[in-house]
Amino acid sequence: MVWASGLRAGGPLDLHSPGIPLRWMGDPPTALIHPDAGSLGNLDAGTALANLLAAAENWEAVGSSSLRIQNGGFIGSIQGPEGAGDFAVSNVFDFLGIDNGGVTPIVFDSEDVDQNG
Repeated sequence: MVWASGLRAGGPLDLHSPGIPLRWMGDPPTALIHPDAGSLGNLDAGTALANLLAAAENWEAVGSSSLRIQNGGFIGSIQGPEGAGDFAVSNVFDFLGIDNGGVTPIVFDSEDVDQNG
């Protein structure tokens, strides 16, 4: 048996102000996501997004879940290595951890992915 008495969650990734975590608003709370227009390994962006939204529907169906996921669409003004709408290592930190107007990037990336398996 493994004891995890020294482990605990790390807390929120971002804060609205000191001690106040960011959270999605609404009833139920709705996360407006902005998916990457680039590929995810062998999957094109459309297939990766369809898989993500199907998984989100499964979580939303859980009786105790109150979070809803809504697709905010690709953001064409973002330019990454794969073109318009591509979040990448080179630009994702422009949108994480800052007041970015409500952009919640969902990154599909092929970097460091073995394309053969």
